[in-house]
Amino acid sequence: MLRKIALLLITLIVCTTADAADTVSVSSPADQDLKELIGLYIGTYLSAADEGARDSRPILLRVVAIDPPAGYSQALYSEMRHDGASGDIYRQSLLVFDESPGRTGNTMTSLAFTDRQAAAELIRDPGLLAAGHLSTTAALPPGCTTHFIREGDSFYGRIDPDTCVITGKRGDIRHIESQTLLRRDAIEQLERGYDDKGQLLFGNKDGVRYVWPRIDNADIPQAAAQPQP
Repeated sequence: MLRKIALLLITLIVCTTADAADTVSVSSPADQDLKELIGLYIGTYLSAADEGARDSRPILLRVVAIDPPAGYSQALYSEMRHDGASGDIYRQSLLVFDESPGRTGNTMTSLAFTDRQAAAELIRDPGLLAAGHLSTTAALPPGCTTHFIREGDSFYGRIDPDTCVITGKRGDIRHIESQTLLRRDAIEQLERGYDDKGQLLFGNKDGVRYVWPRIDNADIPQAAAQPQP
């Protein structure tokens, strides 16, 4: 009798464990898309000189996976530098994603770092943030998350200017729009700002996105010396 009970308990334990394993292994369509989206995001990119943000200088964009902060299972560090790897930092961000189990899509939040030079070491040491050596702060208000949708083999993300509203340095209201297209061979981006009446304040009026073609790490340029005034 005891032997039968023991066998029954073992059978129940094995079946329960198998069922749990099957449950964990099943990922939602949003989870599958997020995995692919992040894979497309990671990489090294270099814009053409005429698509830089300052004086026709190219911008090097690098996106690397880093050890995530508490509350997330994955995170990215994004860095833009003028001219090349040792150029001055144009922009840097911590990119984190909504990982809620019941979500039906994917959204991304961009955070800023309080110490830009210290954060730049994430390129070489992806564990700095998780180890508590860096601090972040909100880059934009809550309504400024990027919502991604699949477009074939690519992912298109957009910040809606209707919900992304900030106050300018002069106290004026600004609506911010951002577009990101993650392709296998490039990243395309566009940012535009509008006043409270919908008039364009900055950005390409024709909606043409800047293009950063993907390059190999071996092709990363060093920053070119700039002429002295």
